Amino acid sequence: MRGVEGLVLVVVAFFGVHAVAQAPVALWGFHGASMLASVILQQLTLALAAAAMLGAFTAARPRVALELGAPEGDWFRRALVAASLLVAFAMLVAVGLKDAGDAPIARAVDAMPTRYVIAFGALCAPLPEELFFRGVLGRMAEARVGAASPLAPVALPALFFTAMHAMQLQGAWLGLLPIAAVGFVNGWLRWRTRSLVVPWAVHTLYNAALALTALA
Repeated sequence: MRGVEGLVLVVVAFFGVHAVAQAPVALWGFHGASMLASVILQQLTLALAAAAMLGAFTAARPRVALELGAPEGDWFRRALVAASLLVAFAMLVAVGLKDAGDAPIARAVDAMPTRYVIAFGALCAPLPEELFFRGVLGRMAEARVGAASPLAPVALPALFFTAMHAMQLQGAWLGLLPIAAVGFVNGWLRWRTRSLVVPWAVHTLYNAALALTALA
């Protein structure tokens, strides 16, 4: 995917996924079960859309198409260090965050049982989001400007990633700072390692740590 046409396809795919995910809430109302169904449906359709755009369904080696081959070296240690720094930054920002409780994502979390919040945040969301934002958008930026410089492959996915969460954090704008940090760090890690495994691990560790901290 290249140029304006590719960008339009990504935007349409994202908002299409978001629209489909509203079906459980529209049908059954706003409560724990419908919200859980909605977020699971959103991440499942996001993962399928990303896989399709990355060519995984027609590739001889889908794992390669999805950039899910583990990089060389002690990649888990790097992921753990990056996630720890991001969590520390998020907790620092949270000191000045007063208005996150009224955001849609906060109301959704409050509506779900505790164990499902942890399972969704830590396990369900990171892979689809990394495939879509760092995978699809990162590859699109590289197709446009080349892979020699990290600027576009890192910045474009990070900006889209932050914008998506801006819809969830209505009014809690300070909360976008750690989200943007995750976007830029994971974009750089994907560019540096040529793999989505490290960003996926960082994202999972980050979500799990914040979920456990919030529910402690």
